[in-house]
Amino acid sequence: MNVSEEASKGKRPAPKRDGWDWDLLGKQADVAYKVVISFFGAIAAGVFLFYQYQETDKREFTQLQSTRENSDNTLRATMFKTLFESYFASKIQTSGAAMGITDELKSLQHEILLGDVLSRNFETIDMRPVYEDLDRRLTDIIFPRADSEVTYEQKKSAFGQRERLRRVASGATQRQTTTLQSLAGDARAAVTNHLVLKSCMYGEVSVNPPLTDVLEVADVRVDVKDLDDGKLRLNVRSAEGVALPRPFIVTYYDMPMLENFPLRTGQRVAFVFTHYISREYCQYFQRELDPVSLQFCGDVSGADGICAIGSFSTVVLPKNFLGLRERPYQNDLDAGRYRAKHWWEVW
Repeated sequence: MNVSEEASKGKRPAPKRDGWDWDLLGKQADVAYKVVISFFGAIAAGVFLFYQYQETDKREFTQLQSTRENSDNTLRATMFKTLFESYFASKIQTSGAAMGITDELKSLQHEILLGDVLSRNFETIDMRPVYEDLDRRLTDIIFPRADSEVTYEQKKSAFGQRERLRRVASGATQRQTTTLQSLAGDARAAVTNHLVLKSCMYGEVSVNPPLTDVLEVADVRVDVKDLDDGKLRLNVRSAEGVALPRPFIVTYYDMPMLENFPLRTGQRVAFVFTHYISREYCQYFQRELDPVSLQFCGDVSGADGICAIGSFSTVVLPKNFLGLRERPYQNDLDAGRYRAKHWWEVW
């Protein structure tokens, strides 16, 4: 009996078992297509939402930081204006009339306090002219002319204020040195601390460790020539023996971010004076010395012939260092001097 005969009798034809069931395969393919599309759609939506969340978080953080920076800058600008107006107002008021030593010491104490506040709150400000002026005026009281009527108590007061001024300047330079030393990667500065001893008999100066060991790779030779009352005199020569056109003097007020000179290697070097003590200080002004200086009084007061002890730091800045007053120019950018690292250099 064939199929037509079965159909004529009302019976369903038997399914074909030797071929493909295209309807079933089509339904399965449709289901699989929808599942795949849903899966990848969910992944794409998740990635998009995560990226959007990250961008929103970054944007909110940037806005928060910007708001804080603007508020901080406004506060610092107001503070800077107030302090400077107070500083110069006190100088104008006292400069018109002749002052006695006692009144001048009070004015100097006020100026030192303002200078300390400025140096602690404004790292990028160059206070060297102000500090050097204060140091000179105090030194004139400590070591007056022969015809000046300055008492010993006034000398001690001036010496104590000058020591405080020098600690203020040393604190500012130390903070800058620490900042340069803590930079990441190739921007980190190399800092070496030195101890200087000056003999009483011939005035010879010895340095430990020697500067030649520190700056030998920088192709420059630096020798310490003298140490005197908070000043370090250096003799700087290149590899060919050519000296600088003027004496190189380092004081408490040389800031490493501002006072540095370039080398042929592309590096820069700065010297930071950190401490000074002499036999004269320990003999006449011992009560005005800080605890650190008092520890050295035993060394300069002994029989080993040491009259003065000083300390300073050598700060070697990396190549292409940009200081606070510098900016890259277009020709530097075109030459690739301040370019970012390529991906293969990073890896």
